[in-house]
Amino acid sequence: MNEWLWGLGGVAVGVVLVHGLGYLTALARWFKRRCSCLGATFTLTPAETTALIAMLNRALADEWFAFYQYWIGAHVVAGSLAMSVIAELREHAEQEFEHAGLLVERIKQLGGTPLLDPAEWAIVSNCGYLAPRDYDSKPVLEQNVQGEICAISSYTSLLEFLNGRHAVTAGDVTFILAQEEEHKRDLQGLLTKLGK
Repeated sequence: MNEWLWGLGGVAVGVVLVHGLGYLTALARWFKRRCSCLGATFTLTPAETTALIAMLNRALADEWFAFYQYWIGAHVVAGSLAMSVIAELREHAEQEFEHAGLLVERIKQLGGTPLLDPAEWAIVSNCGYLAPRDYDSKPVLEQNVQGEICAISSYTSLLEFLNGRHAVTAGDVTFILAQEEEHKRDLQGLLTKLGK
Protein backbone atom coordinates (compact mmCIF):
# COMPACT_ATOMS: atom_id res chain seq x y z
CA MET A 1 0.00 0.00 0.00
CA ASN A 2 2.80 2.44 0.89
CA GLU A 3 4.50 1.83 -2.47
CA TRP A 4 1.23 2.64 -4.24
CA LEU A 5 0.88 5.91 -2.29
CA TRP A 6 4.49 6.86 -3.03
CA GLY A 7 3.87 6.10 -6.71
CA LEU A 8 0.74 8.24 -6.68
CA GLY A 9 2.72 11.06 -5.03
CA GLY A 10 5.33 10.82 -7.79
CA VAL A 11 2.63 11.03 -10.44
CA ALA A 12 1.16 14.09 -8.71
CA VAL A 13 4.56 15.84 -8.69
CA GLY A 14 5.02 14.95 -12.36
CA VAL A 15 1.59 16.34 -13.26
CA VAL A 16 2.37 19.59 -11.41
CA LEU A 17 5.72 19.94 -13.20
CA VAL A 18 4.24 19.28 -16.64
CA HIS A 19 0.78 20.89 -16.42
CA GLY A 20 0.82 23.16 -13.37
CA LEU A 21 -0.97 23.07 -10.04
CA GLY A 22 -4.33 24.18 -11.51
CA TYR A 23 -4.46 21.08 -13.69
CA LEU A 24 -3.71 18.82 -10.70
CA THR A 25 -6.46 20.54 -8.71
CA ALA A 26 -8.98 20.00 -11.55
CA LEU A 27 -7.84 16.39 -11.86
CA ALA A 28 -8.27 15.84 -8.10
CA ARG A 29 -11.81 17.27 -8.23
CA TRP A 30 -12.63 15.03 -11.19
CA PHE A 31 -11.18 11.97 -9.42
CA LYS A 32 -13.13 12.76 -6.25
CA ARG A 33 -16.37 13.03 -8.24
CA ARG A 34 -15.61 9.83 -10.11
CA CYS A 35 -14.82 7.85 -6.95
CA SER A 36 -17.85 9.13 -5.08
CA CYS A 37 -20.07 8.15 -8.02
CA LEU A 38 -18.89 4.59 -8.54
CA GLY A 39 -21.75 3.21 -6.48
CA ALA A 40 -24.39 5.28 -8.29
CA THR A 41 -27.41 3.46 -9.66
CA PHE A 42 -27.63 3.33 -13.43
CA THR A 43 -31.07 4.74 -14.17
CA LEU A 44 -31.11 4.71 -17.98
CA THR A 45 -33.28 2.31 -19.93
CA PRO A 46 -31.61 0.08 -22.54
CA ALA A 47 -32.89 2.40 -25.30
CA GLU A 48 -31.49 5.43 -23.46
CA THR A 49 -28.17 3.65 -23.02
CA THR A 50 -28.04 2.99 -26.76
CA ALA A 51 -28.82 6.67 -27.42
CA LEU A 52 -26.16 7.74 -24.92
CA ILE A 53 -23.53 5.54 -26.59
CA ALA A 54 -24.43 7.10 -29.95
CA MET A 55 -24.09 10.60 -28.45
CA LEU A 56 -20.73 9.69 -26.92
CA ASN A 57 -19.55 8.34 -30.29
CA ARG A 58 -20.54 11.64 -31.94
CA ALA A 59 -18.56 13.45 -29.25
CA LEU A 60 -15.65 11.07 -29.89
CA ALA A 61 -15.68 11.99 -33.59
CA ASP A 62 -15.68 15.67 -32.59
CA GLU A 63 -12.71 15.12 -30.28
CA TRP A 64 -10.68 13.47 -33.04
CA PHE A 65 -11.45 16.36 -35.39
CA ALA A 66 -10.65 18.90 -32.67
CA PHE A 67 -7.38 17.14 -31.88
CA TYR A 68 -6.34 17.25 -35.54
CA GLN A 69 -7.53 20.83 -36.03
CA TYR A 70 -5.39 21.98 -33.07
CA TRP A 71 -2.46 19.77 -34.02
CA ILE A 72 -2.31 20.82 -37.68
CA GLY A 73 -2.98 24.46 -36.73
CA ALA A 74 0.08 24.40 -34.48
CA HIS A 75 2.15 23.25 -37.46
CA VAL A 76 0.92 25.79 -40.02
CA VAL A 77 0.08 28.95 -38.05
CA ALA A 78 2.12 32.07 -38.74
CA GLY A 79 1.97 35.78 -38.04
CA SER A 80 1.47 37.80 -34.88
CA LEU A 81 1.94 35.97 -31.60
CA ALA A 82 2.65 32.75 -33.55
CA MET A 83 4.77 31.23 -30.78
CA SER A 84 2.07 31.85 -28.14
CA VAL A 85 -0.60 30.51 -30.49
CA ILE A 86 1.47 27.40 -31.26
CA ALA A 87 1.96 26.68 -27.55
CA GLU A 88 -1.78 27.07 -26.87
CA LEU A 89 -2.81 24.91 -29.83
CA ARG A 90 -0.40 22.14 -28.81
CA GLU A 91 -1.73 22.14 -25.25
CA HIS A 92 -5.31 22.00 -26.49
CA ALA A 93 -4.48 19.19 -28.94
CA GLU A 94 -3.08 17.14 -26.07
CA GLN A 95 -6.23 17.70 -23.99
CA GLU A 96 -8.54 16.83 -26.91
CA PHE A 97 -6.58 13.58 -27.33
CA GLU A 98 -7.14 12.85 -23.61
CA HIS A 99 -10.86 13.59 -24.01
CA ALA A 100 -11.03 11.04 -26.83
CA GLY A 101 -9.47 8.41 -24.57
CA LEU A 102 -11.90 9.20 -21.77
CA LEU A 103 -14.86 8.88 -24.15
CA VAL A 104 -13.61 5.54 -25.52
CA GLU A 105 -13.40 4.14 -21.98
CA ARG A 106 -16.87 5.46 -21.12
CA ILE A 107 -18.38 3.93 -24.30
CA LYS A 108 -16.77 0.56 -23.54
CA GLN A 109 -17.92 0.65 -19.91
CA LEU A 110 -21.49 1.28 -21.10
CA GLY A 111 -21.27 -1.85 -23.27
CA GLY A 112 -20.82 -0.02 -26.58
CA THR A 113 -18.17 -0.01 -29.27
CA PRO A 114 -16.27 3.20 -29.96
CA LEU A 115 -16.00 4.39 -33.55
CA LEU A 116 -13.35 2.22 -35.20
CA ASP A 117 -13.20 3.70 -38.69
CA PRO A 118 -12.09 7.32 -39.21
CA ALA A 119 -14.37 7.45 -42.27
CA GLU A 120 -17.30 7.38 -39.81
CA TRP A 121 -16.16 10.57 -38.05
CA ALA A 122 -17.50 12.94 -40.71
CA ILE A 123 -20.80 11.03 -40.84
CA VAL A 124 -21.58 11.17 -37.11
CA SER A 125 -19.74 14.31 -35.97
CA ASN A 126 -21.73 17.13 -34.39
CA CYS A 127 -19.15 19.78 -35.26
CA GLY A 128 -17.32 18.51 -38.31
CA TYR A 129 -13.84 19.57 -39.29
CA LEU A 130 -12.76 23.04 -40.37
CA ALA A 131 -9.54 22.80 -42.37
CA PRO A 132 -7.33 25.87 -42.04
CA ARG A 133 -7.40 27.94 -45.24
CA ASP A 134 -5.60 31.03 -43.93
CA TYR A 135 -2.60 30.31 -41.71
CA ASP A 136 -2.46 33.70 -40.02
CA SER A 137 -2.93 33.58 -36.24
CA LYS A 138 -6.28 35.39 -36.19
CA PRO A 139 -8.24 33.14 -38.61
CA VAL A 140 -6.73 29.99 -37.09
CA LEU A 141 -7.82 31.12 -33.61
CA GLU A 142 -11.29 32.15 -34.84
CA GLN A 143 -11.76 28.76 -36.46
CA ASN A 144 -10.85 27.00 -33.23
CA VAL A 145 -13.21 29.23 -31.23
CA GLN A 146 -16.02 28.09 -33.58
CA GLY A 147 -15.08 24.47 -32.86
CA GLU A 148 -15.13 25.08 -29.11
CA ILE A 149 -18.55 26.77 -29.28
CA CYS A 150 -19.90 23.68 -31.04
CA ALA A 151 -18.20 21.33 -28.53
CA ILE A 152 -19.63 23.27 -25.58
CA SER A 153 -23.10 23.02 -27.12
CA SER A 154 -22.71 19.27 -27.71
CA TYR A 155 -21.52 18.51 -24.18
CA THR A 156 -24.26 20.72 -22.72
CA SER A 157 -26.81 18.67 -24.69
CA LEU A 158 -25.26 15.47 -23.35
CA LEU A 159 -25.66 16.75 -19.77
CA GLU A 160 -29.27 17.73 -20.49
CA PHE A 161 -29.92 14.22 -21.84
CA LEU A 162 -28.43 12.67 -18.70
CA ASN A 163 -30.47 15.04 -16.49
CA GLY A 164 -28.67 13.97 -13.31
CA ARG A 165 -28.72 10.26 -14.19
CA HIS A 166 -25.63 8.06 -14.39
CA ALA A 167 -23.28 10.14 -12.32
CA VAL A 168 -20.04 8.61 -13.68
CA THR A 169 -20.85 9.62 -17.26
CA ALA A 170 -22.14 13.01 -16.10
CA GLY A 171 -18.86 13.54 -14.20
CA ASP A 172 -16.77 12.71 -17.26
CA VAL A 173 -18.86 14.98 -19.49
CA THR A 174 -18.71 17.81 -16.93
CA PHE A 175 -14.92 17.48 -16.75
CA ILE A 176 -14.57 17.64 -20.55
CA LEU A 177 -17.07 20.51 -20.82
CA ALA A 178 -15.07 22.55 -18.28
CA GLN A 179 -11.91 22.09 -20.34
CA GLU A 180 -13.71 23.03 -23.57
CA GLU A 181 -14.95 26.22 -21.92
CA GLU A 182 -11.40 26.94 -20.75
CA HIS A 183 -10.11 26.38 -24.30
CA LYS A 184 -12.60 28.92 -25.62
CA ARG A 185 -11.51 31.50 -23.02
CA ASP A 186 -7.82 30.86 -23.81
CA LEU A 187 -8.38 31.33 -27.54
CA GLN A 188 -10.49 34.45 -27.04
CA GLY A 189 -7.75 35.84 -24.80
CA LEU A 190 -5.23 35.41 -27.61
CA LEU A 191 -7.64 37.04 -30.07
CA THR A 192 -7.96 40.00 -27.69
CA LYS A 193 -4.16 40.34 -27.65
CA LEU A 194 -4.23 40.34 -31.45
CA GLY A 195 -6.76 43.16 -31.36
CA LYS A 196 -9.72 41.24 -32.78
